[in-house]
Parts: sequence; C-alpha cells; structure tokens
Amino acid sequence: MKKIRLVMKVIAMVLLGFTLFTSRLLPLNIMIAIGAIEVLLLVLAWKRKVLQVFVVLLMLITSSGLMYVEFVAERIINYDPNQVNTISFFVLKDSRINSLKTAIKNESNIGISTLLDDLVITFVEEQLKENDYMDELVPFEGVSQGIEGLYDGSIDILAVDQGFLSSVQQYDPAFLETTKVIWSIKKTDEITNLTEANVTKEPFVIYLAGVDNRDEFQANRHDVNILVVVDPIKREMTMVSVPRDAYVQLGCKTRTAMDKLTHAGVYGMECAIKTMQLLLDVDVNYYAQVNFNTVTQLAEVIKPIPVYSELAFSYQGCSFQKGLNQLNPVCTLVFARERSAFTNGDQQRIRNQQEVIKGIIKRLLQPSMLTKIESIIQSVEGTVKTNMSGNDIFALVRAQIQKNTDWSFKQYSLTGKDAYLPSYAMGGRELYMVQLDKTKLAEAQAAIQAALQPAADE
Repeated sequence: MKKIRLVMKVIAMVLLGFTLFTSRLLPLNIMIAIGAIEVLLLVLAWKRKVLQVFVVLLMLITSSGLMYVEFVAERIINYDPNQVNTISFFVLKDSRINSLKTAIKNESNIGISTLLDDLVITFVEEQLKENDYMDELVPFEGVSQGIEGLYDGSIDILAVDQGFLSSVQQYDPAFLETTKVIWSIKKTDEITNLTEANVTKEPFVIYLAGVDNRDEFQANRHDVNILVVVDPIKREMTMVSVPRDAYVQLGCKTRTAMDKLTHAGVYGMECAIKTMQLLLDVDVNYYAQVNFNTVTQLAEVIKPIPVYSELAFSYQGCSFQKGLNQLNPVCTLVFARERSAFTNGDQQRIRNQQEVIKGIIKRLLQPSMLTKIESIIQSVEGTVKTNMSGNDIFALVRAQIQKNTDWSFKQYSLTGKDAYLPSYAMGGRELYMVQLDKTKLAEAQAAIQAALQPAADE
C-alpha cells in the first residue's frame, strides 16, 4: 500500500506541475501560489493516510480543472486567417444546361463581371480549363448588365461570386427563384496585410465586423464596422464606428472605386480591412467577424446587459429609458439593431451598438463569469472568426486575471449627409450613401493615433 500511495503522490505532483507549467490561462504568480500551497499540504500530510488521499485528490482535481478550462476556452477561438470566395454558375431555371459538361457540349458561353478581383477571374478561368471548358469568358461590368444578359439570352451562364449575391438580389429580388446553380468552386486565400502585436505590452488595433445571419447571402456584407484600439497598459479601449453606408474608397482596388462600406466585404475580409485602414489611416493588427445571433446567445448566459441609452424609446415589445438600462437577451439585440425609431437612424444605432459591446465586455470581466465559462463558450462557439491566435487571447486573459482592474472606454462615431451616389459594386448604379463629415473623420483619425501612443511609464 505504501508503494501505491507513493506512486499516487508522485503522479499527482507530476501532473500538477505539468499542468501549471503548460497553462496559458493563469498568471505565473498564481501558478506558483497554487503549486506551492498544494505541495506544502502534501508534505504536511505525508504520514497521514486520510489527509494524503484528500490532498492527492485535490491536486488531481486542480490539474483536471485547469486542463478542462483551457480545453473549453480553445473552442471559442475560431482561428481563421483565410478568406474564401465561392463562385457559383447560374442558368435560368428552365434551361437545359444542368452541369458544366452540358455547357461544354452545348458550347454555352459564360459571363463574368470585370468588377471581380483579377485573381478571382484568373482562378475561374483556370478551374474551367481544368474541367475542359476552353472558351473565352464573356465580360460584363455591373450586376444589372450581367442579369439582363442572362435574361435576354446573350449570356448562357452567369458566374457570380457569392459575396455579390446580396447586390444581385437587391437589383432583382426574384433572381434565386428564376435561376439554378449548375456548378460551384471555392477560392481560399490567406489574409496577408496584417501585422501581429504584443497584445500585453503595446496598443493594438482590432477591426470588428458584424454580419447579419438572417440571410445566408448577406454573409459577406458587414452591417457593423467598428475599429477598436486596445491599450493593455492603460486599460483603455477606443472605439470608432463607421456607418455601413459610408461612401468610401475601396482599399482593394488600384483605381478609384467608390462605394458604400458594407460592399467592401463583398470582395472579402481583406478588402474590408484595407478599406477601413485607408479610411482611418491606421494599420489593423487583428479582425473579428461576429454573427448577430452571437449577441442574443451570449446575453442569455451573462444577462442582464448594462447599456446606456441616450434616448427613451420602445420597439418590438422592448422599452428603453434614457440613462442606464439592464437588458434581457431579446432587448439587447433590439437595442443593437433598431434604427427606424430615431430621426438620425443609423447614427444612433451605431452609438447603441458601441454601448452593447461595452456592456458585454464589462459583464465578461466580472469575476462571477468564471463560474459560467462553459455556458459562455457554448454560446459563442463557431460564431466568431478571427486571426488572433489562441496564445494572444490567453495572454490577454492572464493579464486581466492578474491586474483585475476595470477598463475605460472612449467612443467615436462618424456621421455625414445622406446622398445618392454611384456604387462601384453595382456598376455605377446610384444607391443611398452617407457622405462622411471630414471634420468628424479627422477627429476620429486623431483619436486613433492618440490611443496608439504608448503609456508614459513605458
């Protein structure tokens, strides 16, 4: 029995030491304290059989608990430094063309938009040649020209990047009912224009992109666009929101290509990032793409969500008072989405979205949330895409556990005038836009640069 107890004690100590040494979640001082206390207890109980068993069990529980917490935390991190373009090939629903082979046999032509990235067009051509389609593609510019060509018969097959499907539906709401897909291909590329930062030692920049999952074809359109400068030393976050309809230069186009910001996502996450960088004159380090349903799921776990409302209003069964509100999950999402209740529409919605983000962060930083970690993980699992590595995220968690101090927030939102202006993605068709106020833009750029300055004590 003595040998068995000795083996158990050695195994427990080795397992605890290994777990503490490899843990990415706990600060070093806490790991040392846990290890020292439990080893001391084991030494004190060395000759007491009952206490020995208790301490060994405690060490095993501590080790398994730490491993479990790190395992479930890993499930939050949907590390994805890539963007995927899905290109589908549409024909009219009553067409006899049912596959690429049929198209080749019938010598059918394929139309493709010149507004697509040159690399995407080249990829389509290469994939078609690999599948024995050797004809030249029929070029067209705007979405309207391609759809009209399909309907009037000048184009037999319409190649559409899925990111453009929302624009296609905007022009022709019945498009998906009057057509069918005969072939699809996917192009995967790594987002390469980002530089990692030391997230615990220096300020860094995150681009938050919110997508509406109510319509699968809206997946690439970013309805929420927020740039966040995080200063881990000063414990400060500076948030700058840009209206989804802001009239901006697309950062992924070499020629002048003006469009609404939400259309930048049509060309992929890298284009959206470059557009935000160009607009706000700053380099982005990380991005996080979040589905709207994440708000409801997460709020259900950590409710209530504290938000400050600048106005009193009611909508969809939810009432908001001017000042601080404690919101349930449904009303949290309503508060973040609603714009029709305000005279300044999207501008007020942007400020409300910042309040929701701030409220969620404040709730997540409360020590009591540690008891809900499994539920928190389940609520956001698979709904957040980011290029921030697990090591960086765990480093931030460690720093928060060690310092356990509140964060301060600075909030800015760009505003402008309503206008109808030509859209690059829609081939020059005039759409509703927001012409940004240059003074407000300059103020936001200055605030970002100020937030990026290192703390005075560094």
